[in-house]
Amino acid sequence: MTSTFRITLTIAIFYAGLILQKDLPAIAMVGLCIWALRGPDQAIQALTLGGLMKFLNPALYPDLRTASMLGWVLLALAGARVWLSAISRRGWGSPVLFWLAVFGLAVLLHSATVSRQGVLSAFKLVSFVFGATTVLLAFQSSARRKVDWTPWFVGLWSAVVLLSAPTVFFPSIGYLKNGWGFQGILGHPQSFGAFLAVAVAWFGARLILYPLTQTHWMLVLIGCLAWVELILTKARTGLLAVLAGLACVALLAVLKRYEWRQQFTSAFRKPLVLLLLIVVITMILLDSSTLENRVEAYVFKHGHDAKSSITDAYTKSRGAGLSNQWTNFLRSPLVGHGFGIAPYDDPDAVQLLDPIFGLPLSAPTEKGFLPTAILEETGIVGTMFLLLLLSSLFRYASGRGDSAVVWSFYASILVNVGEMVFFSFGGLGLYTWLIIGWASNCQPGVGDET
Repeated sequence: MTSTFRITLTIAIFYAGLILQKDLPAIAMVGLCIWALRGPDQAIQALTLGGLMKFLNPALYPDLRTASMLGWVLLALAGARVWLSAISRRGWGSPVLFWLAVFGLAVLLHSATVSRQGVLSAFKLVSFVFGATTVLLAFQSSARRKVDWTPWFVGLWSAVVLLSAPTVFFPSIGYLKNGWGFQGILGHPQSFGAFLAVAVAWFGARLILYPLTQTHWMLVLIGCLAWVELILTKARTGLLAVLAGLACVALLAVLKRYEWRQQFTSAFRKPLVLLLLIVVITMILLDSSTLENRVEAYVFKHGHDAKSSITDAYTKSRGAGLSNQWTNFLRSPLVGHGFGIAPYDDPDAVQLLDPIFGLPLSAPTEKGFLPTAILEETGIVGTMFLLLLLSSLFRYASGRGDSAVVWSFYASILVNVGEMVFFSFGGLGLYTWLIIGWASNCQPGVGDET
């Protein structure tokens, strides 16, 4: 527990300190590049802090452009250090790595023959495969030494949640993006929602499935605060990922992880869970319209999609994009149109090029729903290879770690239902894969000291 609080304080000081001077994020990123060269464990730490640095709130951190560009240098240096360590130890044994390589080779060949922007598709694919392999190898290395990363991630979540809390009272900071979705110290409510979904899943498991005596009271309070902040973001995708992740963990308890059955049985006898159930049931019996209004308010983002039906809200949020992706898929169902690109000229998709070599550093495409997006981009052929990769991930991660870690793992994957970040190592994809790497190499039974 002491290590968790020490990490929380260190990370909080790190991000709070970057506010003091506008050039500090770039300087800090250089320091993280140097730190990553020390070893695989330090590479994980540097990638965690540096990856999140790209998404900090511009009201607090006004100049992140240089730091964002240096983020690619950090990934390259961390990868070089981790790969050298893996080569020296011949540590390439994970089945996930095999299917990741198969997916990468298949889609690389696909990009060379199908994509209308072959170079851009290749760069996006290589950055994804390189980044994902780096993360998995780093956690694989730490797993051999039985390193427990639970305090690190709990410390990260706690620091961000605590630093974000005061910005609720400063709308020009906490609600900067759109005036009604809470973003805390991050740059967008959706990004903050995706970040919090993973944290809330872990805290939720500790609050619901574990005896409270096994969790420090400070973490109980931080967990409750994280739930509140997630709701304030109005990020429906994040909340859906948490709830669907719980359903996946419950299903695993029935089908595979029989040791979790007692946790779910005991949960219904806990005062906190019973109180929540009583409140919900009472609201339904006494005034069902109250609960209905609450749910409706959240679905319609508390009035910002008012005067809309469910269908209208869906179309405005994701439906139009899904419809276009499906239409594009039907035009070329077998091979799609190209990995990581739009099949048409998108005026909003601005490429950020390297000023020296002219290579693409960033070329974002706004695609919300992973299944239809990957069908549009790679067709049935590429989707089949992705399914093989995902199935290996699910099998490997679901059999390791405790229920809290596995719930976080599923939440990180399910965020892609509304925010496709799985392949985006220039975005939240790095954070997603750090969670995947942790869950895939977690030691069973580790982490109960929190």
